[in-house]
Amino acid sequence: DDHGDHDDHGDHDDHDDHGDHDDHDDHGDHDDHDDHDDHDDHDDHDDHHDEEEILMQMFNMSDADGNQLLNMSELGYFMELLEDGHDEHDDHNEHDGMVGYATIHIEEEGDYGFALPMGVEFFILMGEGGHDDHGHDDHDDHGHDDHEGGVCHNTTTHENYDSNEADCQAAGHMWMEDDDHGDHEGVCHNTTTHENYDSNEADCEAAGHVWMDGDSEQEIGADEDEEFDYDPHSWLDPLAYKTQVGVVLDALIAAFPSGEAAFTVNAAAYMAQLDSLHSDFDSAFGSTNTCTGSSIAANHNAYAYMAQRYDLEFVTIHGLDPEGEPTAADILEVIERIEEEGITVFFVEEYTSQAAVAAIVEQTNGIEIQTLYTMELQPSDSEDDYLSMMRKNLEGLKSGLGC
Repeated sequence: DDHGDHDDHGDHDDHDDHGDHDDHDDHGDHDDHDDHDDHDDHDDHDDHHDEEEILMQMFNMSDADGNQLLNMSELGYFMELLEDGHDEHDDHNEHDGMVGYATIHIEEEGDYGFALPMGVEFFILMGEGGHDDHGHDDHDDHGHDDHEGGVCHNTTTHENYDSNEADCQAAGHMWMEDDDHGDHEGVCHNTTTHENYDSNEADCEAAGHVWMDGDSEQEIGADEDEEFDYDPHSWLDPLAYKTQVGVVLDALIAAFPSGEAAFTVNAAAYMAQLDSLHSDFDSAFGSTNTCTGSSIAANHNAYAYMAQRYDLEFVTIHGLDPEGEPTAADILEVIERIEEEGITVFFVEEYTSQAAVAAIVEQTNGIEIQTLYTMELQPSDSEDDYLSMMRKNLEGLKSGLGC
């Protein structure tokens, strides 16, 4: 038995004589030691495999919705499981505060982010060979010719990426030939990050974002001379606001896990009301609308998201900044549009002084002034909330457009 020398070494008497160089040289026999190393390597491999199995079990236990992604509340539970596992091993190993690790396999090239609970430090260590483990030759085998003429649509992130039809479908995503997406030139505007990404109109709207086609004249961003980088009024689009409700839900659950059930029920009920609100806006201004007008005159350019969603056109004096000073040319341009298109209503915000628009009223033969609620400030009526003010906006716009 190659391990016999090690058994002798375990005897206390022999161990006391271990200082003798001859005995030590016997113990240092490389053949015997190599056999022991092989055994240790096997044990290390088994331990590593067991750790991966345990971590995978923890991950699956945390993945409540089974989508193979952890939201903030699921991640919090996952970290608790890791903490518990760390506490159980504290008597055996000291990890200097590290409670676990995760192996990340990247199937699609792109930019990735990680959401972590407060106080958790995250370190990324490149595996052996890094990205090259996959081998460029493997990628080359697919060949560019395989995916020319189409793109793969990620049904989770709603983004398109280069691939080939076989790999795309194997990943559970949707392959789109050029003919499938060529007619939908445009980009999708993420109403949370305010960034644009490639998509198609149906998936963009399903995600609660704003589709901007190539012919669109409405701008989500600001003018060059304004301080804002984008229009912040995304809540004036009910579907965009619905997406934000989901973000708030995740944050509440992460902060107060015990209230998850109540938070989820309340959020679902509120989202249903937002769906109903969107449906009413869409019915009023959609393709079957009965409106006699198509342009809306207002004092403040706060309605880009609403305009994109419901194909409305706003003519405004102010830009994104309501406190900015319009030029005489700006005012004249709006007055000309009002006269040319026969606009009968000029919309101002709740706290806008009538005196501020007196000149426009005078020069347009007494245009009617109505209110649109942008909800940038607390409502003057304490009984009002988002839904009630958006309902008022709907009725006001229908009146102004002759619907």
